[in-house]
Amino acid sequence: MKDNFRLKIEGNLENLSYIGDFVAGCMSEFSLDAHKTFRVQMAVDEACTNIIKYGNRDFCHTINLDIICKRINNNIFVTIEDNGIHFNPLKVAPPDLNAKLEDRKVGGLGIHFIRTLMEEIKYERKSGKNVLTMVIGG
Repeated sequence: MKDNFRLKIEGNLENLSYIGDFVAGCMSEFSLDAHKTFRVQMAVDEACTNIIKYGNRDFCHTINLDIICKRINNNIFVTIEDNGIHFNPLKVAPPDLNAKLEDRKVGGLGIHFIRTLMEEIKYERKSGKNVLTMVIGG
């Protein structure tokens, strides 16, 4: 059984289904249960959607995604590397979920979902790329 998978793909919204299938296949190889697989798929989809939508604000280059799924001991690591603009999602303040809808600022819920769905999230800027690593126990 393989413990490491990689997908290099152009970052566009049309490729989100391929990314979802890739993640589902990896989680199946890792024998992750359906509930945790769904959580991982949702987190990866949200992260990739944000990267695709906001990572190329100047529209001067193609966003490329490198998605690595790894199993180490009893943990599943999903790392997403992209060549988009520098953005650290961990610095985004959590949304005020108790505020009235009309008082809430737009955005920020996707990152909140990722934090909720995954057990651990790490970010670093490395060699001009954003590197987001999400962890869930297997």
